[in-house]
Amino acid sequence: MEPILDYYAINIIDIWPYERSLFFNEKTTEERVLLVEKKTIKVIIDAANLQQHVEGKSPVEPFTDLKRYDSGEHDGYWIQRLQRWDRASGNSYERIALDFFLHQDAFYSFTQDIEIDLTNEDFDFWFSLKLRQYDVNIKHLSKFLDFQLNSTFKDDIPKMREFLKLLLIQYEDEILPPKVVRILNDWTNNLKENPDIQVHAELKNESIIEVHKTFYLDIVRDQPRILVSNNAFFEALALLKKNILISENTNFEQFRRIFQSKALEENELIQWEGSLIELKWFVQQICRKGICSHINGIEKWYVAMHCFMIKNNDKQWVKIDKYTKISNANGAKTKQPILIEFGKKLKAL
Repeated sequence: MEPILDYYAINIIDIWPYERSLFFNEKTTEERVLLVEKKTIKVIIDAANLQQHVEGKSPVEPFTDLKRYDSGEHDGYWIQRLQRWDRASGNSYERIALDFFLHQDAFYSFTQDIEIDLTNEDFDFWFSLKLRQYDVNIKHLSKFLDFQLNSTFKDDIPKMREFLKLLLIQYEDEILPPKVVRILNDWTNNLKENPDIQVHAELKNESIIEVHKTFYLDIVRDQPRILVSNNAFFEALALLKKNILISENTNFEQFRRIFQSKALEENELIQWEGSLIELKWFVQQICRKGICSHINGIEKWYVAMHCFMIKNNDKQWVKIDKYTKISNANGAKTKQPILIEFGKKLKAL
């Protein structure tokens, strides 16, 4: 499995599969992967035990349990999972190959969208595992650190500098590859030399900001009139309206503007009817090779801020005040296939 290097959150849905793949490719030890497995299970069970459903996030629940077996709802299904678990329980290799685990008469999937934040007692451990992924392509690491400075450490440079200092002491020899350590040191020294440095996309020079306040499509840059009365693009718009992802009032011309070079005025922002996680998937479908390949990392969430409005708790349309509301969004995958289909339509223009 290749890591997703432009996904900057610390999330077990991103970390556990990668650690498992390292084990099967003999790039990590059994001791290491078993420790990650143990901590992943703890995160999942802790989330399940909270007994509260956070708005915009999927509840962490078992996919089958003994109660559903006893009721007859999951008789064969439960037995099948139990047999697979029993066969694998005595063999670490086979157990790690499973995508689920047993806890107190309930089976849970390892595929859980759970973000690790500073309140987690093992945050430094998870942070190190995410850092290790950037050994695959080191050029993305600085953007990850920029994101963490803003999103996790709230631009508190001394706090993040101290965190990284202790993290290097703890994990330099144990987890972090030499290339990652070198970039960490360079990045931290940069902060020390320039304490007022601004690391976010929104503070780039004005000419770049103007372009990157829209999803300026690659094909539009080459063929400026490609979207004028384009049937495929009209179908893409209709798909979003039909599935209640953007306002029914959005017209073709208004929608077309977010894919051209000129920044939108405040009264031109698109009303996004879907959830924030659906907006996140929408952005991810656009910012891909062959569609809008020049926007990546933090910048794509910043662009979305300048193209869409969302409803607040009072059901009033408001601007998105922080790009992290999009980049950190989590939730159910109900409409993800629709947004993938939308991305295919853009790719086919």
